[in-house]
Formats: sequence, structure tokens, C-alpha cells
Amino acid sequence: MPYKGDPIAEKLDQVAGVVGNVTGLTRLQNRLRSGRTFRFRFTPLVLLGLAIAGLWVQISVSNLWGYLVVMVAWMTASAIQAFSPIGNARGGKLDERETGLVKSGHLTGLLAAMGVAVLGCFLIGMGTVAAMVRLGNFWAPKIGTDWFALAFFLLAVEANIATMAASAQLPEDLDDEDE
Repeated sequence: MPYKGDPIAEKLDQVAGVVGNVTGLTRLQNRLRSGRTFRFRFTPLVLLGLAIAGLWVQISVSNLWGYLVVMVAWMTASAIQAFSPIGNARGGKLDERETGLVKSGHLTGLLAAMGVAVLGCFLIGMGTVAAMVRLGNFWAPKIGTDWFALAFFLLAVEANIATMAASAQLPEDLDDEDE
């Protein structure tokens, strides 16, 4: 401490230490410094909900706003992957377990995105055929933002499912309270 002997600075340092411990900020800083990853359980679910809501807005309310909501959901999902088991927080070579975790997570996410894409294409095709024979009015992508929203929606599904799958397979941390 460069301010040894300064009573005001020492008191402020003590207050900052207490606040850091109470809020968990000190623990978060130590975890980020160590390079360990975070388990994301609920954040990907919220982002999936946001992507679904954005696609609904794209279909029924506004072409531009729906596209932007879906794109924000995808960008946020991609950003949290850096801190999830899928990201390489240490920046080095991954061991076999970590490599398997990343591959397994991305495989699960890609399978989910493929399932959504195939089912979506089938339903849009059936809706288009039904609209042609005057059985109703069904939505099908027509303009560029519709296609972009669908593409970013599939990317958001892959990123969020991959993060959830890898987080579920990550073993629990052995919490050391002395950190």
C-alpha cells in the first residue's frame, strides 16, 4: 500500500474491501484473473426468449425492430460465449476434456438450430401452400430483413443452446473461500 500511514486512505481501502466482499466483486475479479469459465444457466434462456420475441416482432409488428432485437440477442449470446466453457478464457491450448466440452456444446447447438431450420422451412412451406389454396394468410419471408432476422435467429439458437449444453456438462467448481 503506497499510502501507509494515511488514515483516510487506509479507511477508504477497508471500505472498498468490505464493499468488494459484500457485492462479490472481489470474487468476480479473482475468477476472471484465474481464467476459469462461468456456468451460464439462465442467461441463455433469457436470450432465447428475446430472440423468439424479436422474431415475433419481425413477423407481426415491425420489420426493422424485430430484426434489431434478434440481432442484439445473437450478439449478446456470442459475447457471453467468451466467458462460458465454450470460450477459451486462458487463451492457451485446450486439454482433451475442454476440447470435448466445446465440440459437444457446439454439436448440440448446431443440431438444435438445424431442427428449428428444418421444422421452420416445412411449416413456412405448408403455410405458403395453404395460402395459395385460400386456406388462410400465413407469414413467409419476403424482404431482406425477414431473411436476416431468420438467419440471426438460427445463429442465436445455436449460440445459446451450445452455451447451455457446455455449461451443463461443466463440473462444479471447488469453491475456495480463501481466494
